[in-house]
Amino acid sequence: MRTVLLLAAIALVVPATAQGRAITITCDAGQYQLLHGENPRIANLRAHNLPRRTSGYAPRCLVAEAIAAQIQRALQNGEEAPRGMSVYGARWGAGRWRCSYPDDRADCHRKGKPRRRVTMRLV
Repeated sequence: MRTVLLLAAIALVVPATAQGRAITITCDAGQYQLLHGENPRIANLRAHNLPRRTSGYAPRCLVAEAIAAQIQRALQNGEEAPRGMSVYGARWGAGRWRCSYPDDRADCHRKGKPRRRVTMRLV
């Protein structure tokens, strides 16, 4: 009897936590001081479906800002915006990312895991 009640309780909890809702976090551009200068300025920096801690260390917004910093650095140096990049820090690695640039935005997704995305406006 106890087992049946436990299974019924689990059956009620699992759908509530695994509804497939997208987790979107809005990040403050410049919080980790990776962004420098104003051309282009990064606005509306968002992390979609990223793990809470990448490699057990890096928060979502640090990963998002590292991607934005690579894009900003390339554009400030007069290069084309990168289509693909590896994102990492001293103690973490977020893998390979592929970016597209519709209008004045950047939309980057993790290779092999397209639901993990970082979006931003380039102003």
